[in-house]
Amino acid sequence: MAPLGGVRSNVGVRRENGPGCLVQLLWFAVVGWWLGQLWIAVAWALIVIRIFGMTIVVPPLEEAFYRSLVYRYIIKYDFTKVALNHFDGVALVLVSLLFGAVHFQWLPGILCGLAYQWLVIRKGRLGDAMTAHAITNFLLGVYVVYKGGEAWKFF
Repeated sequence: MAPLGGVRSNVGVRRENGPGCLVQLLWFAVVGWWLGQLWIAVAWALIVIRIFGMTIVVPPLEEAFYRSLVYRYIIKYDFTKVALNHFDGVALVLVSLLFGAVHFQWLPGILCGLAYQWLVIRKGRLGDAMTAHAITNFLLGVYVVYKGGEAWKFF
């Protein structure tokens, strides 16, 4: 009795199988190249989305939270009665330490927190701090991409 219920199997290494193997290898090469290009495009799209988010979305949220809410709340429970340009050394240090603590690189985070809060106190508005924060994040993102992601481990 023949294997596979009476069906003869011609599987083996034969010269007639060469064109089929060649076509399959070419198929893998073309599809593999195409998928590789697709993954490169996806990777770049994710990088652009990440830089967009850290430049456009994050700075207004963080600045409104840290420079407006937390800073003034430390000064007075009814924080809406505290002007944005009010200086308080304890609140400045505490908010900057908190800002640095929630960032991967804590020391630059503390220094940036001090600089951004100084802008808010000096100008009495959040827009300058948001702009400075956005520029910082954008330049950081470009630098990380330029260095291949090794400059800062946040990708």
